[in-house]
Amino acid sequence: MSDFDYGAVKPDGQYQRYPSSVLVDDQGKPKFVQPIRNKYRHLKCGAVTMMRGDDLCFTYATNFGYYGRTFCVGCHAHLPIAEFVWEPDNVPMNEVRGTPGQDLRR
Repeated sequence: MSDFDYGAVKPDGQYQRYPSSVLVDDQGKPKFVQPIRNKYRHLKCGAVTMMRGDDLCFTYATNFGYYGRTFCVGCHAHLPIAEFVWEPDNVPMNEVRGTPGQDLRR
């Protein structure tokens, strides 16, 4: 992951690109270990961030632990995932819980 080209930092603090690593089975289907989610809330500031694109959502849902930090739209910074919970079910981002593959995006 250290060789990944994130590109420049945008004015809002996000990178231009983010890596992803969706784990798949021998038929090329995602191997979900938890639900597919696309929103999370920062416990410290309360801001809710929405991920765009299936690659990021599927990476979290299949490859738990791939990301150690995530972006907060309220703080404009990348912070440890232990500071965030998933929306809508308030599961800590650093824990695997829920029905694998259940689509909780909205």
